Amino acid sequence: MNARHSVSAALVLALVSSASAFAQGASAPRASEPKWYLAAVGGAVSRPPTGPVFGVEIAENIARHVQAYANFSYFDNLMDESLRNALDARAVQLTSLTSTPWSFSGRDRGMSFVAGGKYLFGNGTIRPYVGGGAGIINLKREVVEARLGDVTQAVFNDYHLGEADLSLSTLGVTTSLVEAAVGIGIGSGRTHFDVGYRYRSAFGLTNKLDFSTVTAGIGYRF
Repeated sequence: MNARHSVSAALVLALVSSASAFAQGASAPRASEPKWYLAAVGGAVSRPPTGPVFGVEIAENIARHVQAYANFSYFDNLMDESLRNALDARAVQLTSLTSTPWSFSGRDRGMSFVAGGKYLFGNGTIRPYVGGGAGIINLKREVVEARLGDVTQAVFNDYHLGEADLSLSTLGVTTSLVEAAVGIGIGSGRTHFDVGYRYRSAFGLTNKLDFSTVTAGIGYRF
């Protein structure tokens, strides 16, 4: 296991340990309430506004006000706006120089796994929450030219656009990720609803990646 993954594991372990310690002094969940939920989540990356996000989350009520969760998410595009603008500008320059139309499109696809904890307020059907977690994210860059196809490495090598770690890695880059979350959970019978905002930060890249998401989820309580 490399250092980046060790940091993620240590952060997750610290969160789980803290939640367990808190749960020992908190009242237990009501016996009549389902203890778990499994939900499908969808939404959008809101900063930068680059694309949709989809995910799956599972959570367990370990005390009346404490919940442990694990979340898997797919991000369609996390590419920084400045790089997308630079690709558009280079396409305009090449079109002017060659008298041939050039068009670049780029995306940084991401997949993440995060585990953490939430503190739930109140005791009714509608329960606001705050929380946070840590895990890993895999990012894979793709730059395509309309006529030439995949030119990810060529754009970096020939035009010096992008960062070496993402532009030259054929399998993508996996690094540490932390997140903070706020939202509202709604439990009705066996149905779980959720609306939330998450701020995420990835470390270990040439340029630090910060982004946020707004999502809604629906699932089953058991």
